[in-house]
Amino acid sequence: MVENVFTNAGSERGQGKASALLKQITSAADAQGKTLVLMPSGEIGGNKANLIAWYERNGFVQQPDGAMVRTPTKTPAPIVTGK
Repeated sequence: MVENVFTNAGSERGQGKASALLKQITSAADAQGKTLVLMPSGEIGGNKANLIAWYERNGFVQQPDGAMVRTPTKTPAPIVTGK
């Protein structure tokens, strides 16, 4: 389990660090046939709506309970960083 992953505000954002990390995680999950489940939160200073949209662009689907799920793909999808 991984908890409370975030990019520091200011100069740390916009450099693709979170996208690179997400690509590593999704690629490993795909290789192992694992489903990823996460619960996006704005509790540590981020914008929850933007975070949800970013995860959706990267293959996660929001569930009625607020969780986001990504099922494994045979060919890893590229990480989308822009809006």
